[in-house]
Amino acid sequence: MWNLEEYTKNSDAQLRWAKQLRSHLDLNGGESVLDVGCGDRKITANASSFSIFRKSRRNR
Repeated sequence: MWNLEEYTKNSDAQLRWAKQLRSHLDLNGGESVLDVGCGDRKITANASSFSIFRKSRRNR
């Protein structure tokens, strides 16, 4: 059975990996990034804190 508390406690490694991966990507702001998956949205929240990932819903 899926347990949010356990997932949150054990998902820190995924967030660290995502931060490392992002530092190796050559993104200039013209890209679209789609986060598809399940979880607590830590990776998406972290990525959206960088201006190159921000996009207004009005511009979609």
